[in-house]
Amino acid sequence: MRRLARAWRRLRNELNKRLVQFQNGVLRNERVFGHPFHLTLEPGNVCNLRCPLCPTPTRESRLPSGLLSLADARRILDRFPYAVQLVLSNWGEPLLNPALFDIVREAKARDLSVRMESNLTRVRDGQLEALVDSGLDRLVVALDGASQETYERYRVGGVLETVLANVRRLRAVQAERDDFRTTVVWKMVVHRWNEHELDRARDLADELGMEFEAVTIWTPDDRREWLPSDRRHAGRRTEDGGPARCHHLWQSVSVNFNGDVFPCCSEFAPSDRLVNVLDEPLAPVWNSEELRRRRRANRGPVNCDQCHGDKETRWYQTWMTPAPPGPATPGAAPDTIDGEEEPESDGGPEAQRR
Repeated sequence: MRRLARAWRRLRNELNKRLVQFQNGVLRNERVFGHPFHLTLEPGNVCNLRCPLCPTPTRESRLPSGLLSLADARRILDRFPYAVQLVLSNWGEPLLNPALFDIVREAKARDLSVRMESNLTRVRDGQLEALVDSGLDRLVVALDGASQETYERYRVGGVLETVLANVRRLRAVQAERDDFRTTVVWKMVVHRWNEHELDRARDLADELGMEFEAVTIWTPDDRREWLPSDRRHAGRRTEDGGPARCHHLWQSVSVNFNGDVFPCCSEFAPSDRLVNVLDEPLAPVWNSEELRRRRRANRGPVNCDQCHGDKETRWYQTWMTPAPPGPATPGAAPDTIDGEEEPESDGGPEAQRR
């Protein structure tokens, strides 16, 4: 009976996923029939690096910060029985959470495909073994260069050789255990000061047995000096690195470590939350007038401004307020910027994090 129940759950969730994908890709309807199947769950919003286009280093004191507990992760996952894909990372470094791989195991027990993004600069004893044993499907490592000088231009505080050594250790653990369930990906956020190392980075990824993924950096209007001169690797993005259109409002939600739910990862101000799923379910707001309004506004080209009700956060003022007149000043990158990114399916600011 247990196997039959599991098979039924998998079939039900796959049918829900296809139904929602059709509405997202074709109908773009404001009332979604079905449930979100893609979930971003934040293990914590603290980080050991200070990337200049990430909001985490300059997070306002009024915005909560902390780590996700296993007990809360279970309660949150209970609220999303139709989820089939889980991104277990957002605006922080997931390896700083000691409960991380217990949470991964919990998600795998629920038949979720689990992806995690990490800077892989700080690895505690036993974490690589726990990672392999957890059954994590995909580990995406933030590696924005093939030399220390280039890498630390964006990953401020990171040491390239430490990350590469940790990748080699991870591959050795996989070989020792004969367990290669986890696909390891080299993710390079391409900007003006690292685009010349793309070929070398691809070669290093190949030497380490890693998949290679390149995405264009996403910048606010007044930080366009970060944009690469060669835009051919924009992929599904627009030329400035942003997403061409929104998918989140139809098929996914983002949940902070404290249970606050947002339509996508680029919102985190408490006043913009839809609901807190540790207190109440998502269902009553999934097709609320507010979410339907946002879907109407995003049927065509992406319109992130419609989803940000809190206009006072530094994130909003940096990323959503038009730049003052005058050309961007090329040259050295600023020390800190209150910006950010967005999720994998759209390829926006999320790509730069961690």
